[in-house]
Amino acid sequence: LKGVTMPVSEKCHELVSVKAAEEIGSFYVYNLYEACPPEEIEKDGTVKVPTGLSAPSPGAGDTGLGAPCLGSAMDKWFQLNATASALGIPQDNNFIVLDNGIGFDYTTDSPFVGFVYEKAIKAGLRVLVYDGDSDASGLQTAPIEDIVVPLFGNGTGVWTPAGRLGDAMKPLGLTMTKPWRPFAVNDQKVLAGYTIEWEHGQATFASIRGAGHLVPSYRPAAAF
Repeated sequence: LKGVTMPVSEKCHELVSVKAAEEIGSFYVYNLYEACPPEEIEKDGTVKVPTGLSAPSPGAGDTGLGAPCLGSAMDKWFQLNATASALGIPQDNNFIVLDNGIGFDYTTDSPFVGFVYEKAIKAGLRVLVYDGDSDASGLQTAPIEDIVVPLFGNGTGVWTPAGRLGDAMKPLGLTMTKPWRPFAVNDQKVLAGYTIEWEHGQATFASIRGAGHLVPSYRPAAAF
């Protein structure tokens, strides 16, 4: 919670963790507009790895026009004997997911990566930050553009995962050379998303329209 001292009061916890969840309902965090069930979380906090081989369910079985629920697709694919044979993997191989999977020690050593962008820019490197605009798993408490745009420019007071911009980290103060604008694919006929540039492309932010967490899997042409 932005600006709230932790831990929160019991009443606040009830409102945020229970009442808000009841009003929001179930949603797929990697793409808000997919009709996918939420991932099952074990009591120890790990993501449950499915053992069945049922096909991903597009649109939760309604019209079949929705995108496949890709959350467990890789796990199921590696469980197929045909996959193991094609890749030369022993049939008795034990496949585990190393992204928040069992046995994976994911330790965050920094609440905000703004200093990484600053270091890269000062070294003369070009920086591109992008996200899918349907992704709710940005690993922070605000849409990425709400933090990155003020960071590259002259914004202050914006909350970052490390605190207020200006206190936790000074804005980089880069000169905006191309304002927020749409870009397209397929001979400029199909909207791909929106982008903004600083210092003639040394720093760029792009938001991909209709893409979830794994942007290239939803909008490959736009991602390219």
